Amino acid sequence: MPAPQPVHELDFDATLRRLGGVALVLFTSPFCGACKAATRALAGLTEAALAPAGATGPLHLLVVDAGESAGLTADLEVFHLPAIFVYQRGEFHGALHAPLREDALSRALAELLAAPPAEPP
Repeated sequence: MPAPQPVHELDFDATLRRLGGVALVLFTSPFCGACKAATRALAGLTEAALAPAGATGPLHLLVVDAGESAGLTADLEVFHLPAIFVYQRGEFHGALHAPLREDALSRALAELLAAPPAEPP
């Protein structure tokens, strides 16, 4: 997977539209140990392991500092860090809830992408 790309609430939507493909959006904080572990785990995954059938385009990892992007964090109702959301071609597909292992993430991602896009919280 490409290196994590920081994104701010001011360019969040434009970044999602520009990137296309599938984006895993990780909400973090510089003071969150679990966030650092999640960033390392997601950055270490391979695209092949996370390429569920039907996914289109490349896979991206976007990292949002929850404190610096407090408005976006509140809009998406992020209550606990780390939080991971899935977008495909700029459309919201839901929160990714899975252990940070390739097999579990691949299954959960496939389920989210098989469903139609949803309205963000």
